[in-house]
Amino acid sequence: MHLFRLFALLLLPFLAQHALAQQPAAPAAGDLRARLDGLAERKLAEAEQRAAQQALEQALAALVKAEEHRTRLETLKKTLEGAPRNIERARAELASLQGTAPGGTDIPDATTTTELEVQLTAANEALGTWRQRLDEANALLIGARTSPERAQTEIGTGQIRMREI
Repeated sequence: MHLFRLFALLLLPFLAQHALAQQPAAPAAGDLRARLDGLAERKLAEAEQRAAQQALEQALAALVKAEEHRTRLETLKKTLEGAPRNIERARAELASLQGTAPGGTDIPDATTTTELEVQLTAANEALGTWRQRLDEANALLIGARTSPERAQTEIGTGQIRMREI
């Protein structure tokens, strides 16, 4: 009999650990809503009813949040599954882009620094010309936008002068 008791005492912590390891199933959101709706019918004291209502609302909010997290987890898992393909595609694109210089012009390896400086100077001069043309176009655009306003002002001034005459 002592052996049986000893065996039961040694087995008890493992059984308790096993019982704690099994999580109870989460209640369904519909069950919590039904409990929340039926809370008024239970005729509890006001403090108890508020506490119960608050606990049920918190549990319902936690269930909704848990479902959102599950959905996000699934989305992340799908993204993670496609990541190797996306990485390979990006690496291939990077490799193809590294073969060309910015602006789409290839620079031969035998080009000296003086030749590069000459090309840079020419590109800067072209950029300056383009900026000047852009400024001129902007000035024309602003003038075209304000022309009707100026004409209206001149018409108003002219009408005032005609009345005075």
